[in-house]
Amino acid sequence: MMPCSAGLPRIGHRLAATLQRAQDARTRLAASLHGGARFKGLEKLLGYLHDVAHAFQEDPNCSRLAFLLTRCVADFETATEATLSGYLAVARDSMRDVMEIENLFLDFVVKPENIDTWLTGTRTTLKNYFKPVAVRERLHAAGVGRFTDSAYSADYAAHSEALHVTPHRYILDQKGFTTDGWAVDLGFSEIFEHFKRLQIAIARLTDVLSPGSSASVVAHKDLHDVQDAWERTQQTQELFLELIQASDEVLAEQDARGEDNDPGQA
Repeated sequence: MMPCSAGLPRIGHRLAATLQRAQDARTRLAASLHGGARFKGLEKLLGYLHDVAHAFQEDPNCSRLAFLLTRCVADFETATEATLSGYLAVARDSMRDVMEIENLFLDFVVKPENIDTWLTGTRTTLKNYFKPVAVRERLHAAGVGRFTDSAYSADYAAHSEALHVTPHRYILDQKGFTTDGWAVDLGFSEIFEHFKRLQIAIARLTDVLSPGSSASVVAHKDLHDVQDAWERTQQTQELFLELIQASDEVLAEQDARGEDNDPGQA
């Protein structure tokens, strides 16, 4: 056994080195971002979600869904910590959760009675009626937001592809530690992009459930620092989406040539 520097407890060398590496990365990156647009945006983002969660709790028309806002706070905190520590895949998985909540909120906008169905649903109902693809298909049928033209979501597909174990390896699904500058900023671009989508869904939901209420006022709040951070990370996000599209095209070409080699459904 050997001691680990920077105040970490006495633990094994490999574990100590792993923990120290993440701690060093977090310290360096946090110092470089201190006072910058990304940290200012993150502060406003988290403050907004905290305020909306509280407003939902106080509003009888929204209170049953307040726990989802609290869950979003945890998702964004996790994504921030993982990005600073160099574990991008963890940040990306957290944003997949946020995406599902965003789509649920939009589903409730289109059909508010689905709130009761979801909250009281059996496992079978949740698995079938509220599975992500079923929710997206309903949003497509209703012509909602980015699902106007199709129920397909390249962003969600990329998150799912990265989550599951496949023989394909892409730059976007790297597991483990990284300090690559492009990858790290991708973590921030993911955070701000998914927050902006979530905020739109929250605002639309309050318009339906409790128009003109305090919850609706808080939900529609302008967040200039978040907008600034989003704009600064858009170039990284656009590159990310281009890579998703390129990966999709490669897989489509392989399928067209019969290179899938799928022996059947599991």
